[in-house]
Amino acid sequence: WRIAIRCSDIALPNRSDLDALSQFHWIDSPSGHFWADPFLFSHESETWLLFEDYDYALGRACLKAVRIRQDGSLDEVLPSLVRPQHLSYPHVFSHQGEIFMVPESSDEGVIELLRATEFPLRWHREATLLRLKAVDSTLFQYSGRWWMLTSPMTVLGHAAVTLLYTASVLTGPWSLHPASPISSDARYARGAGAVLSLGDKLVRPSQDCGGRYGRALVFNEIRRLDDEAFEEVPFATVGAAPELGLSGVHTYNRAGHWEAIDGRFIRRRAEI
Repeated sequence: WRIAIRCSDIALPNRSDLDALSQFHWIDSPSGHFWADPFLFSHESETWLLFEDYDYALGRACLKAVRIRQDGSLDEVLPSLVRPQHLSYPHVFSHQGEIFMVPESSDEGVIELLRATEFPLRWHREATLLRLKAVDSTLFQYSGRWWMLTSPMTVLGHAAVTLLYTASVLTGPWSLHPASPISSDARYARGAGAVLSLGDKLVRPSQDCGGRYGRALVFNEIRRLDDEAFEEVPFATVGAAPELGLSGVHTYNRAGHWEAIDGRFIRRRAEI
């Protein structure tokens, strides 16, 4: 897996053709590592990239952060969150003047909320939101409430169901929504980035894992979300692009004009 970024006025969900995909700049990760699950966050007029840094020798990942310079080059890569357990999917967002993150920490069997005490280097555990072994937990506000999409990993390596929870305040308590699971189709279920507003669309990025993990990105328009129902319709897909050597995509995030994706490339073991 590798991360790519681009600066564009037109968001990828609104133009997901090969030409748009070819505009992304692919970043090389250090030898013995892969970088994936990119999230973007704007802080003090700067754009930060947070991501999973997987170490093949250790067999697990930590979270790193790097500032994106105006020309698209990267500043010094910094450790953001390091633990003895595997970490990924650094879902970062702001609320009431504070910066929060919900990392994927399924190895610990919890979904936890962290608050930055010194962004992006230091985090305090603010609350345990759910005691659930789940991946790709994604929180957002809509219609005066908090909503959480998360995929329980009931079978190791497989998360083909996405549940919806809701709460009146960020720290909970969180309640299972009556529409859960909102998806039990491996082609659409698993989360692939923050829920975002594009014009009049509320968009949920998801992974197409039908047949293989991380095969493609799917962008779904949320048509209804209230106390009783959840409805969405897929409207765009970004998948393999043999012309670019790309065999799969599974994360998308945007902040301002910057966008980030990750992609799967076939490499010989010796190259890694």
